[in-house]
Amino acid sequence: MSRQAYWITYETHPQTNPRGQGSYKKLKDTCKKNNLPEPVVLGAGSKWTGFSSKWRAVYKFCEDKDPNAIILVTDARDVLCNRNFRGLVAAFDKVSKGGDSVVFGSEVGCCVDTMKEYGPGEIIARSGRKLRRAENTTKWHEDEEYGDELDESGYYNKKWVKWFTKVAPKNSKSGVALNAGLGIATAKMWRKAVPKLKIQSDREDDQTLWSSLMFIRPKLVKLDYGAKIFTNTNVWVPTGCFVTWDPKRKAWRNRKTQTYSYVIQTPGAPNDTYKGKAWACYMELYKKIQEDTTRYKK
Repeated sequence: MSRQAYWITYETHPQTNPRGQGSYKKLKDTCKKNNLPEPVVLGAGSKWTGFSSKWRAVYKFCEDKDPNAIILVTDARDVLCNRNFRGLVAAFDKVSKGGDSVVFGSEVGCCVDTMKEYGPGEIIARSGRKLRRAENTTKWHEDEEYGDELDESGYYNKKWVKWFTKVAPKNSKSGVALNAGLGIATAKMWRKAVPKLKIQSDREDDQTLWSSLMFIRPKLVKLDYGAKIFTNTNVWVPTGCFVTWDPKRKAWRNRKTQTYSYVIQTPGAPNDTYKGKAWACYMELYKKIQEDTTRYKK
């Protein structure tokens, strides 16, 4: 790669490595297997204050970097490196239209709790003015019936899904919702985009913020619909781990898009149905990458 690139992640406790669960160590292991340096950890040793703290740290990290440097920003504990970075710059330039936008991974699932209480345009107005913080109301937290009723009705969920589906290409196969855990942009574009979130509190939900910004600035925020860079699996259904191991490429292939994404996110949860065990899909992917002593170079 001729252009400088950084992989950064925000993790307050990178030393934590629970058995059978996701961790920064496993991400670091898969980077090593693919002959890549380990990601730069932001936030290590600090107190966890909320998802938006990551973006304040990203903004600061990009301050002294080459404006055209590529900055990959991902979660730590449920993310794995699937292949080396040959071809990444070309893939990024294609998806971002030459670096003129920030790009997030797409996912099947939508939406996080804050998006269940507020619809498109209700967090950030089309003018760019911040209408309210991307946090659930006190009523959501204190009145269980209120949250359950909104969740069950899917009133705002349907609005988000309808809009995400409307703006996505018709042939999108790997999800149409924004995943804030997988992002990539130049340092210049991160510095341009993050202030537009108008973060007022670290507790603000970042997936809601970036989705809201995409709603009003679709040319600034784009999704990697073709999974050229990112794959996010959907482990809440039995067929959710939709990747296949390629022994020749020594990498996982997204069965929906037939691409070999550079980064794979496969979150675990107590109610995972993939093989009936939380983190099963993640551990399967991790172990397979670790098994091979030689890696595909092309």
